[in-house]
Amino acid sequence: MDIRTILYINIFLLAGCTVALSVIAFHNPRFRQFRWLAIAYATGGLSTILRMLQWHIPDFLSLVLSNMLLVAALLLVHHCFAAFVGARLRTGWLEALLIVGTFAGMVYYTHIQPDFAARSLLMSVAFLGVAALTAYVLIRFTDAAVRVPGIATATLYVVFALLTVIRCLGIIVWGAPRNFFVYSATHLMGFLDFYVLIAGIPMGYFWMTSARLYANQEQLARTDPLTGLPNRRGLEAHAGREIDYSRHHGTPLAVLAIDIDHFKRINDQYGHDVGDVALQSVARALAAVMRKEDIVARPGGEEFIALLANTDLAGASTIAERLREIVEDLDIAADDRSLRMTASFGIAVLDPGDTFESVLRRADRALYAAKLAGRNCVMLEPEPIS
Repeated sequence: MDIRTILYINIFLLAGCTVALSVIAFHNPRFRQFRWLAIAYATGGLSTILRMLQWHIPDFLSLVLSNMLLVAALLLVHHCFAAFVGARLRTGWLEALLIVGTFAGMVYYTHIQPDFAARSLLMSVAFLGVAALTAYVLIRFTDAAVRVPGIATATLYVVFALLTVIRCLGIIVWGAPRNFFVYSATHLMGFLDFYVLIAGIPMGYFWMTSARLYANQEQLARTDPLTGLPNRRGLEAHAGREIDYSRHHGTPLAVLAIDIDHFKRINDQYGHDVGDVALQSVARALAAVMRKEDIVARPGGEEFIALLANTDLAGASTIAERLREIVEDLDIAADDRSLRMTASFGIAVLDPGDTFESVLRRADRALYAAKLAGRNCVMLEPEPIS
């Protein structure tokens, strides 16, 4: 297989990827970022076409511009990945230096002192720089949701870099062919490493995007849409981890059952819109007091559940009383009037034989006792705390 045939295959692959990525971006709003990958692949295809036209167009276009377009395509892919993982790197100066240095070297070794081997080594160094920067971003900045596909894609860049290094060593040891269209092992290595990227980049990006969408859907499924707090499903997931941690480390875990007093009366008198505002206000007030290791959730209705890590009965009592006072002090505007409300609290502390359901039932019983005691108070089953 001669070099021109390989280049035709390159163009076919790049064009196919460009079309596929463009269609995905156009028809699915969640994958709109794929348009930048499509532009990168189109840029790579244009680079290959210019390279094939050597001896038919000026060397500046077929050698300098074609190679610079290839660097630009790799940088564009790098920025796609950096934007995806939210990496805020101040590497503009480094990228500018890479572009200017590569451009100056290509002009020098094309028009002033023509040297195919030097151009090949120069481009390999530029590719290594972009690959290293992209791999660093994928390893350093991927969150837990996309960790596995991010590391896999970074490994792809590492393989690309290793093949590029091997190609450089081949050029240094055995020399480069007379020109680009003479078949050689170093050429084969160069095409091989780019095939790795051509095939792997869309797969990696699609894998990462799918993982992020799945994680977002899971988060939505565990979140109460009105308050933004965890719902019952999210609460149960958090509770399982907290109970495991408590038992493993021998630390106490307190559960607060919280219920807004006479909430149905608020809905009936002011309407459900005001009731929603009241729930949101209470949710914000509770969440603002929670420590970072604590969790407050809204499993449904006007009830909230708080998990207080490393908190014994005395500590939970203090926190619950503080939360009760905060809710009592809330002032919500409703129909040009001020809406005040209270909440009742029940406390239970995890016992050695407890499951989440059993400790929650005890907290609910304490909450019921608080309701019977006149509401707007904190109770631990069976005796009042305040």
